Amino acid sequence: PLSTFVMASSNAAKRLMIFGGTGFVGSAIAREAARRGLLVQCVTRGGDAPAHLRSEPWAASVTWLRGDALNPGTYAEHMRGADAVITSVGRLPFPHLTRDVIVRDNGETNVAPARCAAEVGVDRLVVIGASVPRMIPGVGWGFS
Repeated sequence: PLSTFVMASSNAAKRLMIFGGTGFVGSAIAREAARRGLLVQCVTRGGDAPAHLRSEPWAASVTWLRGDALNPGTYAEHMRGADAVITSVGRLPFPHLTRDVIVRDNGETNVAPARCAAEVGVDRLVVIGASVPRMIPGVGWGFS
């Protein structure tokens, strides 16, 4: 948990890079990390806090970076030297979405930052996700 990461750290502020920091779970992680005094970077397609977070006091202490989770070239240099990378990217599997879109948005958008973290030497990776419900044929557990 985040508390373990903070307690295990030295007095120097730790830098987290978060993918999915504009969503429900990712923004809660960013908020708590900022509250604890960690240096928080959130990678977003727009490069700044989304409208629903701009009025939140903690959002002003976050560095919002423009990047595409599927394109490590847009964030790899910013990732260098991070103490941890957190991915919390996902999309609800609405019936109108194709299997490929669901897999891309819930899988590949987490895998690409994870691979990049390993390549640039980040020692800690936290992946937060959920299983896809069985209602999505060919994607949920137990289906082929």
